[in-house]
Amino acid sequence: HPEITEREDVEEVEDAYNKYKEFFYKYHIEHPNATTDCYEDFLKTQDKQGSSSGVQKKRNVDRISRTPQLVKLAFDLDYIGGEMNHSLEHFIIHVFTVYEAWKSSRNRYYSPYFAFFQSSGSGKSKLFNSLTDSYWVSYVSFATEKAYPKTPVLKQSLLSKEGKELDLSYYFSYFCAVLQSWNQAQERNPEGHKSWSKKWFNDEKVVDETIIEKHMGQVAEFGEEEEFEKYAAELLDEMVDETRFPLIIVFDEARAMVATGDFESVRRALRYFTKGVVAVFADTMSSLCNFSPSPEADPSFRPRTYMELFPPFYQLCTFDLFARRKNYLDCEIWEYGRVMWAAFKSCGMTEGDLVAFAQSKLLGGHERVETPITMTTQVAIAILSSFASIEITPSSSLSKQVVAGNMAMCLHVSHDRSSIMARYPSDPVLAEAAAKLVQDTFNHEKRMQMLRLLASSLTNGLVERGKRGELIGSLIIGLAMQKCQKASFQKRMPFRYSQAVSLEDFLNVFIDVDEESLDARLENVYVKFSHAWKISRGANQELSKALLKAGWHRGCYFLCEENQEAVDVVIPTSHNENSYEKDLIQDGPPLLIQIKNQSGRGAIRDAFLKL
Repeated sequence: HPEITEREDVEEVEDAYNKYKEFFYKYHIEHPNATTDCYEDFLKTQDKQGSSSGVQKKRNVDRISRTPQLVKLAFDLDYIGGEMNHSLEHFIIHVFTVYEAWKSSRNRYYSPYFAFFQSSGSGKSKLFNSLTDSYWVSYVSFATEKAYPKTPVLKQSLLSKEGKELDLSYYFSYFCAVLQSWNQAQERNPEGHKSWSKKWFNDEKVVDETIIEKHMGQVAEFGEEEEFEKYAAELLDEMVDETRFPLIIVFDEARAMVATGDFESVRRALRYFTKGVVAVFADTMSSLCNFSPSPEADPSFRPRTYMELFPPFYQLCTFDLFARRKNYLDCEIWEYGRVMWAAFKSCGMTEGDLVAFAQSKLLGGHERVETPITMTTQVAIAILSSFASIEITPSSSLSKQVVAGNMAMCLHVSHDRSSIMARYPSDPVLAEAAAKLVQDTFNHEKRMQMLRLLASSLTNGLVERGKRGELIGSLIIGLAMQKCQKASFQKRMPFRYSQAVSLEDFLNVFIDVDEESLDARLENVYVKFSHAWKISRGANQELSKALLKAGWHRGCYFLCEENQEAVDVVIPTSHNENSYEKDLIQDGPPLLIQIKNQSGRGAIRDAFLKL
């Protein structure tokens, strides 16, 4: 019975199966005319009710309760940098560039801060933690209780709430107190950046409230910005050495400050510090990138021409980090894509829990996938984009939404911040999560609703319309492969939709293959993929044996560039369902697919050889 055999624990499956088999045998001996599977009766003997949904719910509760501990363990893993990951170097260069520009062109820019904008699971907080090894860092996280790292004490002291409205004077005084604490720590030990910075991550009270109150008593009556500037200048002249690297003030999960309205006061307070600090507002939410000041919000400001904001930072190099560390040799499927999958797996998360966690992230934070899911355009595009080729229009609001809530990666932010290029790169774990939602969780009505929302997105311009053939082709290929895998592998397999199937079974979804007329070279040939990967020659991704092998191991097929002659899709194949053979290109080339029938076989072969 599938409700028994689809459980994840092998011993539990065997034990339950044997008990059920014995009950089934006795039941039909006693009831020879019965046609029922007698599963409900069996459950009653086990003191259970209904079906295995209770088991599944318990499993989900267990997974959710374990996740915070695993997140902490993953966060405490050693940071992978050096030649494998240049994210830290890129970030420091960005901080330095912002700081130098602020000191030299203060009248051009609004305030010494920039936004750090990128998808969940890309390693933002981990990067901040690694900064403490070499730099002075003040860190406050506004994350929820289930996230990590979290600093609830610091969080409460920096957010307005009912009965406690924080204003410009408070945040200005807070920054003065932080600078004083930083200065005192440097005087005690010029190399003590790590111990001082770690206190922030441990949610320790680094700044004394009485110091904040002392500053507030002196600035509370300030009305003109010149008064704030003068007060800050005197403080900075005493404490800040302009030749040294600035203090990095980090506000993680900063959307909380936008929600309470505190962001405006914080940003304005920072403006009066002409040197010594650079602030970073980090989140998945793109509104932080384009939070431009308004005269209504700052009525005491002198009339000015438009002042620029510093460009956001989004260039993290953490994708495939664990696979790169192994030089892409003998990699597990979770070592590809986002760095957090391998981090969680190395800390003890099971494969099943890993895919379930990816599903919850893809759905925007749903903790229990078995609960009814409201199908929106945002959710539909996120799921389909994880395995098919869907290009979201950069200027649409959808591009910002899927990065903020549904695991899309930000690849580029325009200079005027009016558009964000959001994509779903090759991420096998996320592709598996999407396939399980489509095939195992959603019913036919839900799947049709997703496709209708996609069609509507094409009509409304949320999705690029010029590549409809490629989009539909990749959807058909992806859904056909999922159909084969669903028929061939058990539901309880964590990576059911990442397995190899025979080429014959795959082709049978489209056409009825006559085994007798099947070319002998196609016998015992396998295909294995869960998602599409767009070839981009600008990224040095020319089709090669090495790229075909990489595609096989990470479970993807390739979409050729636009205007590629004759060939649109290239799918790696192998005579071995468990590995890719190096010499396969001579005795059995990849499967080539043309979305539109434009030319004969000779042209296809010639085009492939040119590739």
